Amino acid sequence: MHNKTDLEAKYGCATIDGFKQKMRKVKNRIWTGDATLNIGRDAPLPIPNSPLANESSWTVKHDRTVIWLARWKDQISNKNKYVTLGAGTKLKGESDKCKYNKAMELKV
Repeated sequence: MHNKTDLEAKYGCATIDGFKQKMRKVKNRIWTGDATLNIGRDAPLPIPNSPLANESSWTVKHDRTVIWLARWKDQISNKNKYVTLGAGTKLKGESDKCKYNKAMELKV
């Protein structure tokens, strides 16, 4: 059994444009067939850490207009859940700055 620190060290970061970025939260296990990954065209597929899954079962997108890295439909609420970057990351900061600037334009 892995402790929370081990899991966060292994799964709690993503490399975006060459920079290691911390993700907001480590989630419970999601099976590869249930998730959609949003990764770069040249990025390698993550290797599932379960003998019951394989790399070919991922659904993959290459959408640079969104900030989520993975999504899946929650079994209980039937809503989409997302893996996103933490608030202190470069990409998230740029996104928030754009929203702030747009809000300022609309206020005028």
